[in-house]
This record gives sequence, C-alpha cells and structure tokens, in this order.
Amino acid sequence: MSDLIQLLAAADYQTTLRQQREILKSEFQDACVFAFNGGLFELTPEFLAGLETRAKHSADIPLWVLDRNQTAVLIADVSSFINEAVEQYNQAIEIFGKEWNGLRKQRTAKGIIG
Repeated sequence: MSDLIQLLAAADYQTTLRQQREILKSEFQDACVFAFNGGLFELTPEFLAGLETRAKHSADIPLWVLDRNQTAVLIADVSSFINEAVEQYNQAIEIFGKEWNGLRKQRTAKGIIG
C-alpha cells in the first residue's frame, strides 16, 4: 500500500508541476506582448536580435516593423523602442526564471501550489 501511495504522490507531483509550468509560460508570453506606437509586438530573443541588427545597418533612420497582427508600424525612435522592448523582456524572463526555479525546488504537489 505504501508503494501505491508513493506512486500516486509522484504522479500528482508531475501533473501539478506540468500544469504550473504551463501557467508560468502563459504568463511569460503575456508579459512579452509589448505595446509601442500603436502596435503590439511579441518580444522574443529572435525579434530583439533582428531589431538590433536592422538598427545597426540603418543609421538611425525610422524603421518599419511588423507587429503581431502583421500590421506595419513605423518606429521613428528606434533606440527608444529597442531599449524599452529589451527592458520589458528582461523583466518578464527574470520573473519567469525565479518562479520556475522556485517550483522546481518543491518536492510535493502541495508544495508547488501551496
């Protein structure tokens, strides 16, 4: 009977951990939606790297950027756009990382949601 209880506890732990991870990922993705100049942008490392590359080769001219709705948005102050976007992404990933590490350290389902 003790083995069955341990198996059920382990299964409950894994299920709860997966569910909480999905919640954290969803919250992270929501936190990575960046509003700027009438557009909504999904911040990803690839998007940010692409912006920085384009900005380096565009010599401070305004850039057209596609938002998440495939709408072209003119960004006049490119450096401000990049700085604010990177700051928002960094805050979102820091919260995600801290909360995920906290969840991983828990060893019971009750500890995860408690």
